[in-house]
Amino acid sequence: MPGADKRTVIVRVLIITALMCSAIAGPLRAEEPVVVDLRSGAWELGFNGSVVSRESAVGSMLAVFTNHFWVVRGLTLSAGATAGWSHVSDLDRVDVGIVALVYKRLTDINAWIYAGPGGGLRQEWVGSFNVVRYPVGLDVGLKALISRRAAITVSYQYRRMLNDPVANFDEHRFVTGISILLNNGRD
Repeated sequence: MPGADKRTVIVRVLIITALMCSAIAGPLRAEEPVVVDLRSGAWELGFNGSVVSRESAVGSMLAVFTNHFWVVRGLTLSAGATAGWSHVSDLDRVDVGIVALVYKRLTDINAWIYAGPGGGLRQEWVGSFNVVRYPVGLDVGLKALISRRAAITVSYQYRRMLNDPVANFDEHRFVTGISILLNNGRD
């Protein structure tokens, strides 16, 4: 978001998150709610946007992602991959990452909290100058299923950037995403 100050970016993300949370809640009804599960063998495909804070600078990133789910002895696990891009002024950035997550269902609602390690590779370039960094860290979030085939995700990602030419640094991401689920049973 070139030209946007830090407060404007944060307000935009909070508005988007509020709209997504209201979609999760849905209309109030007197009927019994439908319970939806994340099933073993399900695939998730989606896209997300994030507000990224590194040192004192704020930016944004768009990404596509996929996850594969397993249920083992009542514990839901996933392994996933992501590819993201951002552009600010003359700086282009491409991220490729992997993540392994453990999910815990919240009682009586179609939502799961999750946490797990993540890492990857980041290529940045300005003109002919380029650098490769290695982000490693932790993801913590909430995934809500709207139906067996649609989900909304809100998460926080901490990344320590390794291999910086000057000094390693921390990056914080607030991520919201929407996805479709394949092979997750029938409605």
